Amino acid sequence: MEGIFKTYPIKDATQKDAVTYVSILFSLAQVDELDQKEDEAIRLLVSENGWSKDIYQDAKAIKSVTIESFNFSPETIRVFGPYLIRDLCAIAHVSRGFSEKEDALIDSVREKLGMSDEIYSLIKVSVQAQLEAVKSWSKVLPA
Repeated sequence: MEGIFKTYPIKDATQKDAVTYVSILFSLAQVDELDQKEDEAIRLLVSENGWSKDIYQDAKAIKSVTIESFNFSPETIRVFGPYLIRDLCAIAHVSRGFSEKEDALIDSVREKLGMSDEIYSLIKVSVQAQLEAVKSWSKVLPA
């Protein structure tokens, strides 16, 4: 997982924006019960972006966040959408792989963002390949 979460496309994002973003990731992870690996991945995302640890706690406490709660401009959504889908896919992969519930939730977010099925498929394949490459590379490095 290291490295996959290092980029976040919104410059000058507020703490509220980050909490909402992370809340959507929690919503996905909790759709089939949050496990330790998913929780660790979300903590890593918060850390990799240099966000306050409060963001993790505040986001975990929110139970019903929606993509509409971002209230961003179409341009921001266009730039931000692929990153959100990427991070949702990474969280889905991190424990037991994509469940049908996770895929359905990500697909509904994709639809609300106005992203095509083709782009979603490319992101899914790219995330899986990146995670497999990180896992393989970690086996090569000395312990």
